[in-house]
Amino acid sequence: MKVRIQVIVESDHGATQCVEDVAEFERGALQPDALGLTLAEAKALLQGVQRTIVAEQTTCGSRKPVATVNRQVGACVITRLDAHSDDATH
Repeated sequence: MKVRIQVIVESDHGATQCVEDVAEFERGALQPDALGLTLAEAKALLQGVQRTIVAEQTTCGSRKPVATVNRQVGACVITRLDAHSDDATH
């Protein structure tokens, strides 16, 4: 069995903006140790989903950055880009 997982990003109006394959897994015969995802597969899946969502949020043409927030976490600086829709009803 082959499992392919995609993230589909749609505009506020329902139009598909992006279809990104984020993970693909293969399974052979049914075995107890092959049920579900391994920890490594789950981490890879989450990383792919996060990468796709962040990329779309920060490059979406209908959104404008309004603020940047920096925060120190351990040795890393995390920058959060807040965005809002051009639509006044958002």
